[in-house]
Amino acid sequence: MMTRNSARLVLLAAATVCFWSASSTPAAAADYATGTNAAAVAVGDFNGDGKDDLAVANQGSNTVSVLLSNLDGTFRPASPSSYAVGAFPWSVAVGDFNGDGILDLAVGNGGSNTVSVLLGNGNGSFRAAPDAVSGGYGPVVAVGDFNGDGKADLAAANYQSHTVSVLLGNGDGTFVLAQTFDVGKNPRSIAVGHFNGDRNLDLVVANFDQDNLVDPDTISVFLGKGDGTFLAAVPATYAVGSFPWSVVVGDFNKDGKDDLAVTNTGPDTVSILLGNGDGTFRAPVSYASGAGDSLSHANPEGLAVDDVNGDGKVDLVVANGDSSVSVLLGNGDGTFSVQTAFGAGYHPVAVAVGDFNGDRKRDLAVANFNSDNVSVLLGNGDGTFPPNPERLTVVRAGAGSGTVQSSPTGIDCGATCSATYASGTPVILTATPASGSVFTGWTGAFCESRGTGPCAANMFMTTTVTATFDLQTVGLAVVQTGTGSGTVTSAPAGINCGTSCSASYPVGAAVTLTATPAAGSMFTGWSGGGCAGTGACTVTMNANTTVTAGFILQAAPPTFSPAGGTYNLPQSVSLSDATSGATIYYTTDGSTPTTSSTAYTSPISVTQTTTIKAIASAPGYATSAVATVVYTLQAAPPTFSPSGGNYLLPQSVSISDASPGVTIYYTTDGSTPTTSSARYTDPILVITTTTIKAIATAPGWSQSSVASATYTMPLGF
Repeated sequence: MMTRNSARLVLLAAATVCFWSASSTPAAAADYATGTNAAAVAVGDFNGDGKDDLAVANQGSNTVSVLLSNLDGTFRPASPSSYAVGAFPWSVAVGDFNGDGILDLAVGNGGSNTVSVLLGNGNGSFRAAPDAVSGGYGPVVAVGDFNGDGKADLAAANYQSHTVSVLLGNGDGTFVLAQTFDVGKNPRSIAVGHFNGDRNLDLVVANFDQDNLVDPDTISVFLGKGDGTFLAAVPATYAVGSFPWSVVVGDFNKDGKDDLAVTNTGPDTVSILLGNGDGTFRAPVSYASGAGDSLSHANPEGLAVDDVNGDGKVDLVVANGDSSVSVLLGNGDGTFSVQTAFGAGYHPVAVAVGDFNGDRKRDLAVANFNSDNVSVLLGNGDGTFPPNPERLTVVRAGAGSGTVQSSPTGIDCGATCSATYASGTPVILTATPASGSVFTGWTGAFCESRGTGPCAANMFMTTTVTATFDLQTVGLAVVQTGTGSGTVTSAPAGINCGTSCSASYPVGAAVTLTATPAAGSMFTGWSGGGCAGTGACTVTMNANTTVTAGFILQAAPPTFSPAGGTYNLPQSVSLSDATSGATIYYTTDGSTPTTSSTAYTSPISVTQTTTIKAIASAPGYATSAVATVVYTLQAAPPTFSPSGGNYLLPQSVSISDASPGVTIYYTTDGSTPTTSSARYTDPILVITTTTIKAIATAPGWSQSSVASATYTMPLGF
């Protein structure tokens, strides 16, 4: 069975501490790119050079990134720099899983029931081993020797299944599922310690319980039996703050007994539970976890335990979702001093401790979920960490113009639109529009909620803020009046009234309005904005302006029966109108009718080609449009009796016409007749083969078409 000290070495494998003598000048702290959504970070010497390296689980890209130390506090990507793992990896732990003395990685995959195992090659690279299958979904992993056989095992808190699984190592990089037992809802973190002094490793789990919005949430404690199985402690659970994210183990009061620390994302606190050494813990005491600000809460998530100020007392480091890292210095009696916050990247969710520049002072590696990187903060040895310089860039957008100044100074945009500030510095940006422009608001750095007031950009990461200036505008409104309806449109676009009857335009803009009456309506004209008449109206936008467009109902145009056209007989034309109570006025001489023209009372007799024009007028309506029809009277073609054909005897041919009052003209020599040809009065005697052609005419009528008949006399006379 492992001793207490040897067990502790396994527990700390995920945050291996290495010491060396540094001869180079320490580098400034910096950020290092990872995969998408860096969710967890672990420290270990992966290439055997005695330097602390980093492994990062990237939840969004389903990879693990490896960064190798340069000893001076800087890091370089390993080769290869990343490894594919399971879906949504959100925890990573370090241990020697195949007994070769080289550190390996275990990665809990939040989107499956597997733990990806990467075996180290000793040079900073890794090779995939078979996945370990957990007893539930969404495992978060911790490392320990739970059955005392000297081989590293895994404990997995299964977030989606509300269980913990114990996977015993075979010593060759593979694992076998030994036990799965229930815990609280949504276990989000798991840690290993000695809680009852029996030399067997025990477990503690933070139960996030994402559906519990009111009551305090819990941690669960399980005592190891030394054979790879666990029993619930009595009591098994302890109330902490809501939404506990991480739990760690440390001796906070220097009594040789393991204590617990838990981050609570709901109340923004860290709960401390001091151990009694018999598997039980005292009631929790809570400490504020982060600075917070007027835009966000501290939102404590990741948690690490270490002595960061070198006084021999255990301290806590908290990764806060508000882009800061908090340090709570231990007093050695189980209490902690007021936290101090330092800047990190965008939404840090995990933190690990190591010595990254060889100065024997503790440094921090922070996984930043939303900025897809790791921030490295080099320690001063007193529990403080010089902030990384972060660049703030202001981008001006929009059609207008203006300037943006910062406090502290650095940004004066116009001329200087980018500057660097110490990480964590609150920078106040103030926008001033130029004449003729207006400042409409910010985007970036959570400044959207500030409207057009000053923007407070907390420099926890490289940040870009956009200030939008638009041209100063005035409003144009269109009001429709009258009994009718229609639409008014504008150029430039903006007004489409009907639906959109107001819009804003830059000062000085020329806006042309056009009115289009609806069917059955008439546009009567403009008023306001310098507009008059019924044509297009151009408004110069020097001030807020209202233009009125008048529309009135219009009487329907009259209809005619029969319809206009060409007829062979006189016509009796009736006029009607769809507008109730309308009076129809008409003319028959081609002139435009008015209400002074003849009022229609009875059908109009059309005895010659005639153009009838008519309007309708009704109370409350505009006079209708003019309706026009033309009745063309054309003489019918003459007819012959008998009709043309072959005959043996002479024929007496009569010519007649269906149209009344016509005169018939004809020829017998095959030529086309005109009104100068012979006028028909009596039957025509045909004694030889003859072609008769005839036309009919009448005053005010159109001449008929030519009628033709041929009489063939084979014998001839």
